[in-house]
Amino acid sequence: MVVQDVQVVTPGWMNKGSGWKMEQLTSLSMGLNQVAVPICVLQVESGDVYINTHQRDLDVDALVGVKELYRRRSQTSGLTSSSEGV
Repeated sequence: MVVQDVQVVTPGWMNKGSGWKMEQLTSLSMGLNQVAVPICVLQVESGDVYINTHQRDLDVDALVGVKELYRRRSQTSGLTSSSEGV
């Protein structure tokens, strides 16, 4: 089985909009903030980056132990590599 497309649905407080929004997910990473709380970092097709926290002063670059959990494969590539399979 291979994941070919992932959509993410975000609430308005996360996407800085007026309501829920569904977009194609480009990448999903997770890291820890300064008090070791896990934080998800979502990048969508438009290039916007969303984080799943209400912490206003959070600097995404300050997260530690960041691991990429998903990255959308390139549309120009041929077969999916083994690292892109599920």
